[in-house]
This record gives sequence, structure tokens and C-alpha cells, in this order.
Amino acid sequence: MTKNSDEERDSRKDVVGAQQDIDAPAGNGKELKEVIDRKVDDTERLNIFEDAALAYAESRNIDLDLISNSLSTIQQIVAAWIDATPSDLIFDLAVKAANYDADIKKAETEGEIRGRNAKIEEEILAPMQGDGVPHLQNTMVGHSRSAGSIFDVARNAY
Repeated sequence: MTKNSDEERDSRKDVVGAQQDIDAPAGNGKELKEVIDRKVDDTERLNIFEDAALAYAESRNIDLDLISNSLSTIQQIVAAWIDATPSDLIFDLAVKAANYDADIKKAETEGEIRGRNAKIEEEILAPMQGDGVPHLQNTMVGHSRSAGSIFDVARNAY
């Protein structure tokens, strides 16, 4: 095993041990104080994250409700990681985050293509506009001719 995997295993043991300490009934005052101290550390961590999230929101003009929801999601992810309770939410977020740049590029390309198609459709469906010169219906320019019968009008329509 590598040094990193040994550290990760020790870290997991610490997390599991901490969870057991919290779940176990308080045997003596010293153990209870350690559990309470850990809780204070978690509260401090939460305060640090909340302050950072607010600063992030202010610097980027992001709605506070969105930041609050994002912070809640982060808490859910961390709690699921600590409790070893994976959920679809975590995997959905991870996949979306991993594919974010590719998805944005794909949406941009699709939007551009749709825009081009819409423009082409508009050009096809738009009525043809003339060049300002009246188009004569027959080739006999200079000869006046009456409309004649309905059959003559039909022949000239083509």
C-alpha cells in the first residue's frame, strides 16, 4: 500500500471512531467533553463555510437563496460521505460537475445550429420581394390586348 492509501485508511478509522464516540453513551466526563469539542469544531467549520459562501455570493452577485441551497447541498454531501450513505443526488451532482464544460459547449453548438436553421426557415417562408420593376404577364410588350375569355386568362396564368 502507498503512503496516501495508509493515510486515507487511518483517516477513515478516525471518522468511524468519531462517529462511534458520538453514538456511544457518555461513559465519563472526559469522553463527553471530547465529543462536545468535536461538535464545536463542526460548528466552526460551518461558520467558516457560511462566511465564505456569503463572500462568494457578494463578489459574483449571486442570490442568497441559491447560495443557501448550495451550502445545504454541500452539507448533505459531506454528511453522506461521513456516514457512508451514498445517494443518487451525490452521483448526479458529481457527473454534472464532471461534464459541465462539455455540456455547455454542446448546448452552445446546438443553439447556434438551431439559430441558423430558424434563419433559413424564415428566408424560405418569407414572401419573395421584387426588385421594384413590374413584371409583365405576357411577352407581347407594347401590344394591348383585352383579357378575353376565362380560358385565355387561365392560359396566361401559367
